[in-house]
Amino acid sequence: MVTDSMKNKNETLNLDLIHAAQRGDQGSRAELAELIRLKVYAYHYRMTLDAHAAEDLCQETMISFLENLGRLTIEEPIFLWAWVYKTALNKIRNHYNSLRLIKIGQTQMKQIMSQSIPKGRKELTGPDYMIHQELLTAVSKAIDKLKLQYRNVLTLRCFQELSYAEIAQVTGNSELGARLLFFRAKQSLTRQLARSGFSKSQLLSGLTLFAAATLAPTEKAAVASVSAAAIHTGLGIKLLTIFGSYKFSIGVAAVVALTIIPHGTFMNDDNNTGNFFHPVSETDISQKNLAHPATISAAYNADQNGWRGGWLSEQRTLHSHAPGVITLDQWLADSNGPDSSWLHLTEDQWIEITFNGTIIDGAGDDIFITERCCHGERAEIYLTDNNDNIFLLGELRIPRTGEHGLMTYGFNLAKSNPPFSPKAVRIKITNNGLREYAGAIRGFELQQVRARIQMSQ
Repeated sequence: MVTDSMKNKNETLNLDLIHAAQRGDQGSRAELAELIRLKVYAYHYRMTLDAHAAEDLCQETMISFLENLGRLTIEEPIFLWAWVYKTALNKIRNHYNSLRLIKIGQTQMKQIMSQSIPKGRKELTGPDYMIHQELLTAVSKAIDKLKLQYRNVLTLRCFQELSYAEIAQVTGNSELGARLLFFRAKQSLTRQLARSGFSKSQLLSGLTLFAAATLAPTEKAAVASVSAAAIHTGLGIKLLTIFGSYKFSIGVAAVVALTIIPHGTFMNDDNNTGNFFHPVSETDISQKNLAHPATISAAYNADQNGWRGGWLSEQRTLHSHAPGVITLDQWLADSNGPDSSWLHLTEDQWIEITFNGTIIDGAGDDIFITERCCHGERAEIYLTDNNDNIFLLGELRIPRTGEHGLMTYGFNLAKSNPPFSPKAVRIKITNNGLREYAGAIRGFELQQVRARIQMSQ
């Protein structure tokens, strides 16, 4: 859902102005740059909560914007906003590692929480004032604890007023993926607020208070509000919630609205360990007629700095613990051959692997994932049909044994009931695991994926 403020934003940044600026009209370039700069500074300020850093990052982003403006293909304002915010986010990633960013955030949060209720709230007195101040403190602490990607999507949606289509352009995801990411960010924020005694119904008020408390010098108090539409994900029906677990399963019909699929016994694994995949031996699966993937149909690497990996064979140059440069095609080809390659995936990276047929249920396990080295890594495993349908099977939890050999984990499709014919497996890393030794690179070392399939006719 696009709010009036979102429409106004794009109407102000119209194509005539953009194209005139691209042609070199100095007045148009100056007007366009000022419109962009105001939004970019506000974005950087809310992401870093550091005015000096925001100013520097804004300047760097604007330099990149002006240098590249003439080369951009802009058919709609949404494409320009997507490029701008993607560039702004990359500037943040390049200048701050997550630990330093959190430390800066904590320092600035203390300053925010020590302030009085911000502009437009001074009329509050007595108990009302104290309640609002407590809510501001709680939501500030909660946002401070969010992952960078969650803070990013909340900032873009609630404070920068981007539509889900625009957020998808920024994050390199689909619009559905943007909605799901925002949903998870909102759920995480709601859980944090609940620990401070605030209910879900107070989320909107808390976000509005935070918006007002973090007004950048370039913003007016009138923009310090968050609409109910902004926090609406459009996911269709009420989610199935599981006490003590944040897992849920998703099925998306190709043309209709997103539907949340309840699973009954699927939500509880056999041993109540939270691990929906279990270790299996190569001997146990050697008799199965399993297929290797044919292609990598999609992949996401937020840093856009290439992929890392290596080979287990001593004849190859990357036979070591440290990953080197590798392409996805190299990994796919060699993971099934004598050189046995592995792909190094880190938190929030994902790949989608497609088979030449439909993944089906048979006797015993049907999907097998082999990983190298056991240091507590975790990954979410999905089924997709290479279109709009995606279904969460569960979480793969690698044990913290410290072993360096290959371990294979199996999953029985009889435990699930995807509402479509799956053709691909998506593996998304959610935890890099423990560091084995000083200087070790944490991550999920994916060696192989196999599945039982019914060949396409």
